Amino acid sequence: MCGHSTKDDKNDELITCSVCGMSGHSSCLGCSPALLARIRQLPNWECPNCKKCPRCGQHDDETNIVCVVCDRAFHRTCLRWNPSNSGMFNMKKF
Repeated sequence: MCGHSTKDDKNDELITCSVCGMSGHSSCLGCSPALLARIRQLPNWECPNCKKCPRCGQHDDETNIVCVVCDRAFHRTCLRWNPSNSGMFNMKKF
């Protein structure tokens, strides 16, 4: 069952977190078709609440930013990223 809505859409794939078990429809999680294809290839997908920065290994809802291409989360300080650079985060820029 989707943790973000009550809709029952069999055409919208549910994605399940490997850490907490929370599930969500790809559309409810804001996944583009390209990102959904990338998530399907991952051995373990982590929901936004469980993602940890691969540089420092910590999770922080306040400072984690999630890449729209690879779906990894990083702290702004670990990337030395300035949010005024763009509205969306893309790891290909780093």
